[in-house]
Amino acid sequence: MGNLQMLHATHRRWPIQWRETGPVRASFPRALLTPDFPIPRGLDPQAAALLPNIDYNLAMLAGLVERPAHTVVNDIACCYAADPFFNAERFGNALRKRGLNAVSNWPSGILFGPSFAGLMDQVDLGYARELKQMSVLGCAGFGLYPVVSDASHARRAIAELAPNGLMLALPPGLTIGAAELADRIGEIVRVTEHAIPVIALRAERGAGIEQPLSGAIVCT
Repeated sequence: MGNLQMLHATHRRWPIQWRETGPVRASFPRALLTPDFPIPRGLDPQAAALLPNIDYNLAMLAGLVERPAHTVVNDIACCYAADPFFNAERFGNALRKRGLNAVSNWPSGILFGPSFAGLMDQVDLGYARELKQMSVLGCAGFGLYPVVSDASHARRAIAELAPNGLMLALPPGLTIGAAELADRIGEIVRVTEHAIPVIALRAERGAGIEQPLSGAIVCT
């Protein structure tokens, strides 16, 4: 993730740069919306988002104004879905009153590797819980953009959620070249069979995505 744009004092809006063209593009989400959490110098934003120095989901809702019925803010709201105190139904109701109708489970524990993810699954705070909470939001009518880091996650998210798109995020601190990143996106796009878009988050301190990537979009 690069150039940050402040929505207002309590939130960050991470713009999405769509590579696709055509009339459908106008309906695509324009940005990710997250709380304005502190990012210590040198720390990857994905790691900073999981630090216990804020209540991520409460901060997500705080400061967002309620809007007239049927108003739509064309952004993807983020939630920490593994939070044991997270009530997806209540969170969804609050988001809808604020005009938001699309959700991603960013940040996700899967970004910290299989060992960490396995430990979290053992105490029901892992990816299975995240997808279950996302499923509740999907049943409530929200567009879903689950986080994945490889093709296996993509298969699981598609099988369990029937999502509107996928959010590719790399493990914090992982620096890979543009070609390798393009290959990873390509594998995920093949899993989707080009039926849904893939949003690739730029790896902090990593190489940018320069070449066109069929079926993918990039958050900058």
